[in-house]
Amino acid sequence: MSSSKNRVDKKLFEEIFKKGKTLKGKYFLLRFFPIDKNQKKFTFVVPSSVSKSAVRRNLLKRRGRYVLNLNKNKINSGLGMIFIFNKSSIEAKFQELKKDILFITSSVQQRNK
Repeated sequence: MSSSKNRVDKKLFEEIFKKGKTLKGKYFLLRFFPIDKNQKKFTFVVPSSVSKSAVRRNLLKRRGRYVLNLNKNKINSGLGMIFIFNKSSIEAKFQELKKDILFITSSVQQRNK
């Protein structure tokens, strides 16, 4: 689980959804918004339309958090990110998800400079 200092809280969640920009990956939609320069916050959302099974939804969230926690130092500060998984993500292998997450986060960083 990601530490509480890296989690998007309810207020920031709403702000990212209202004012944030969107990028589409193969397995998810990423909404992001600039925040305080010293912070980086992220969260993962897996709607029940992706899978009715909570076990599968939680697996996707755990995999996403794991990838970002391993690569935290590669992600620039100053961004709040919400990853919203789509139906194709349920069939994806871990390496495919990892590749897509890292590609999209690097695209956001280049775009945000």
